[in-house]
Amino acid sequence: MKLPSSEPLFSKEWPASTTDAWQTLVSKVEASSGAVGTGGAYQRMLDLIHEAWVDVRELPDEVFESRPGARALTSLWLSDSAYREAFLSQENLALLQAGQGGRLSRFSLTQLIQMYFRVFDGLDECESQLLRVIGELIKRQLVNLAGSRSSHGLDFISVCVSQNWLLDPQSATSLVRKCRKQGVSLDAYAEGLGISGLMGGRFGDVCRSIYYLETLESIPVGESHEVLAELVKPRVCKAPFEGRLRVGHKALEIVIRRVKGDPGKAWQNFVLEIAGDPRVSANSVNFTEWWAPLGQELVQKVRGWLSREDLRLFLRAVEEYGIERNNVPLKRMFPARKKFLEGLFDHGLIKSTFLMLGREAERAIKRILGSDMLSSYGRLGDMRDAAVIYMDCGDFHIIEGSHDFSIWVYMSCPYPALTDYSRKVFSRSDFNHVFPAAYKKNQGKRAFDKFPHYPHRWRNDVINFLAAQGISLDWKMLFTNDDWREYKQRFGMPVVNNNRR
Repeated sequence: MKLPSSEPLFSKEWPASTTDAWQTLVSKVEASSGAVGTGGAYQRMLDLIHEAWVDVRELPDEVFESRPGARALTSLWLSDSAYREAFLSQENLALLQAGQGGRLSRFSLTQLIQMYFRVFDGLDECESQLLRVIGELIKRQLVNLAGSRSSHGLDFISVCVSQNWLLDPQSATSLVRKCRKQGVSLDAYAEGLGISGLMGGRFGDVCRSIYYLETLESIPVGESHEVLAELVKPRVCKAPFEGRLRVGHKALEIVIRRVKGDPGKAWQNFVLEIAGDPRVSANSVNFTEWWAPLGQELVQKVRGWLSREDLRLFLRAVEEYGIERNNVPLKRMFPARKKFLEGLFDHGLIKSTFLMLGREAERAIKRILGSDMLSSYGRLGDMRDAAVIYMDCGDFHIIEGSHDFSIWVYMSCPYPALTDYSRKVFSRSDFNHVFPAAYKKNQGKRAFDKFPHYPHRWRNDVINFLAAQGISLDWKMLFTNDDWREYKQRFGMPVVNNNRR
């Protein structure tokens, strides 16, 4: 897991206990630096190191062999990534120990400990296994201080003496496990150990990410939880995790994998806030950044979730328009259209959807939902009040719209732009002319038809068309109980043409 450093070190989300403790320790180091590390010899060592960095050459021996040189080098390692990249290596660490007679000063050791926890796993970006090597080096140095009066108290050194497991490469995981075993919050456990001041850099970020992700594995599916709010923060979800994956990728994988049916509003919004709607072009930056690394199986699963959301928004737009404009025929037909479309979904037929909204329909939906509208949709350029939804039902495909829009039924996808999400604006001519013409050209004799929403008849027209193509459904799921009884009395049971299958 590789989490980036943050500048400034603290953000407004960190608790006061963390920032106060860290600042106290920094002040101690700065005061010590003012007393022992700012003389002429120290400044000369800083200059020598800087000259070596500018000239891209090795450090002179006196940097490793003098106390001011050791203080200057460890100070620059702590404060500046450029000097870490240039001079922090196992070879130079060995030269430093040898030059100091095997024993670093308390000041140099303190800075080395600070660097260890501030940079943490980022140390391995300087050189492979450097996190482990520096941890072991610090442990050996601490042995030299064991039993001395100066090793007692609550500073960096004393904490690392009493809790030397903190210097293991897997210390972040160990800390989270110990914290969970005691049943306290991460910050409370760190404060109890006396390491609040060590939680402000990458070590703290790693601990928090592990803590959040493990919590995400255990909370009830679909439940709103404070960990969701933490994980959607950019500094958390965009932090590197493993290889090219980020913490957000792992969080998405956990949530999507755990959901078996309806994700619920909290979890669906969590996914959309991090990664956005996956129903965008595969070439888009957002898809490449967030969805492509998750794999097609998880992408399709979320697209399935959003099909229900599309249907909900479509029906909401149709219903609101009928109410606002007092469109009596539309209001009268709405319950039947709603039950028919929801019945297809409840039947488990709908694989994916694509919602398209006219300008006025879009405004109506946004007015109702506000910031809760996170899914993407297409636009209807010359159909201001309308809402249209495309539904992939596997063996057949439906395009349904509001107002006087006919319901279109195709036996395969009517047009690629409805499924590859590369196009976002559609017109009335597309539905009435472009799509049918392209379908005839590309699909040959595969059937399609459109059916106006004539009262009492349109559902029978659609059902007869599907039955003639060999489609057999549990038809009563498309009706209310009363409507189903009336339908059977009026039209009888649909007869499926099994020869077409």
